[in-house]
Amino acid sequence: MVRAADNVPNRFGRHRAIATLFRVWSNRWVRLGVLLPILLWPWNLLGHVYAADVGALASAVISSTQSRVDVQFGKTPTSAGSTQSTTTTDPWQLLLYAEDTESGHFVNTSLDLRRSGYVALATFVALTCAARLRMRHKLFVVTIGVPALHLLPILPLVSFLSGKLPVTAFHLSAGPQFAIETAYRVLVAPPGMAFAVPALLWILLAWWRDPRGLRAAFA
Repeated sequence: MVRAADNVPNRFGRHRAIATLFRVWSNRWVRLGVLLPILLWPWNLLGHVYAADVGALASAVISSTQSRVDVQFGKTPTSAGSTQSTTTTDPWQLLLYAEDTESGHFVNTSLDLRRSGYVALATFVALTCAARLRMRHKLFVVTIGVPALHLLPILPLVSFLSGKLPVTAFHLSAGPQFAIETAYRVLVAPPGMAFAVPALLWILLAWWRDPRGLRAAFA
């Protein structure tokens, strides 16, 4: 009986500690402060998955143009027609090899996936998970926002493969060219936009779905 009585304060202390942790975790800013660094950390496995996703999307976009340009992602031949290829140890650098099959001109370059799109995507997901919104509203925000942010890494590819490099995969008229360049320079090129774009997109979607809930999301 004495031992059981002695254990009561210990159990009470553990229960108080657990209750305190739950109370702290219920704070939206605490959740955001924990989730954002975890999602922004350059995990290698996540980098490989994101690179494969962006490469598949970019290949589909380039294939839709029916151009004479052969594009390869992930491995880049050392020269036109070469069977040897180079790879990178950084999964967040997407290697790109583009060759004009008629002229023989080719380009070896890489795309910084974190700066071009992943940081914005991670920020958007962290905001959605941390905010106090109903689950169906979160699903609505994610369903629209995540695919939209997946297009960000495509902007620099279209921008540079539409006349800036020796290989041209996209033949755009003046209007679309201006729109792509403006979107790239405004949404992707400035480093701070990697956080501003997802935050503004999240606010817009959350307000569109539930204007009243948006006020309490981070209250």
